[in-house]
Amino acid sequence: SRNRDEDEEDNEGRWQVNEEDQYQHRGRNQKEQENQQQRQSLQAHHGQQQQNQAALQEQLSQGPRQGQQHHWRSQWQDRVQDQLQNDQNQQEQQEQQRQQNEQMQQVQQEQQKQQGQQHEQKQHLQKHEIVSQWQQHVLRAEHQQLHHRQQQDQENERHQQRQNDELEQQGEQTQHHEQRQGEEEQQEQQRQQEEQRQQQEQSQQERRE
Repeated sequence: SRNRDEDEEDNEGRWQVNEEDQYQHRGRNQKEQENQQQRQSLQAHHGQQQQNQAALQEQLSQGPRQGQQHHWRSQWQDRVQDQLQNDQNQQEQQEQQRQQNEQMQQVQQEQQKQQGQQHEQKQHLQKHEIVSQWQQHVLRAEHQQLHHRQQQDQENERHQQRQNDELEQQGEQTQHHEQRQGEEEQQEQQRQQEEQRQQQEQSQQERRE
């Protein structure tokens, strides 16, 4: 029963880990798809910006048509330069945003990896704690069995000692009884012998008379 419970806990732990791994894997795939779409969008936008910049550069190199005033040409050049600068700034901001997203994704992946490792360590500690508790339970049971055996041995020893004492006491009583019976028999024999002697003396005296 204990092994089955441990196997069920191990299976449950592995199922949880696998489920978390799958969840993390789906999250990484989704992030990678989002980053790929963002890179494709940035590349397309970057290509469009390059085309716009090329067209603006060409217009800037050609300059305004003949016959237009000088200050209009200066304003037109300033507007083209501003547009080029805005496009460049926007491109740099988008590149920074992409790098930040990649860094954030790496941080999230590292956090998920650490969480998975922490969960695995927690499971290992829980399993170790279960094993330790079971070992303590076994040790307590063995100690109780040993204590019970010691008590039983002591009780058996006391019982044997009581039996020995009873047998010894019975032997002493029997010996004392036999000794007393022997003394009584000896006294009876002496009494009978004394009676016989007295009878013999009396009969001899009677014959002399």
